[in-house]
Amino acid sequence: MDERTTTADPVPRDVYLRDVAGRLAGSRRTRTRLLAEIRDHLDDAAAANRSAGMHPLQAEQRAVELLGNPASLAEGWEARCSRLRRRRRGRAAMLIATSAIASILAAAQHADGHRDPAATAARCRVARSSTAADCRPPGS
Repeated sequence: MDERTTTADPVPRDVYLRDVAGRLAGSRRTRTRLLAEIRDHLDDAAAANRSAGMHPLQAEQRAVELLGNPASLAEGWEARCSRLRRRRRGRAAMLIATSAIASILAAAQHADGHRDPAATAARCRVARSSTAADCRPPGS
């Protein structure tokens, strides 16, 4: 572990962001978005510290200290991403299972000899002098 990343030693914003960037996993787009969010957070915290009367360098260092260890931040992010991936996989599995069950039920209905309801409705619309008996399924 790099000794510069401990929260006891003040780390300037750019060094901190490089350290976090090196620890993050995932797509480039996701890492870029997260780093932009962290950068904005650091800028806002440093600005608040400066407006409270801190020297600019101290304000930036304090903002970095409050954000915490880059390794912990990256681990927390990875844990969140893992939870989201598991949730997405569960939803995909549920969709696949539902589709499979619907397909099986449709095949069972077709194999059971039920006529296509659309064909019955079309036949009833075609016959101009149809009666209720013409449009009933056989055996009813």
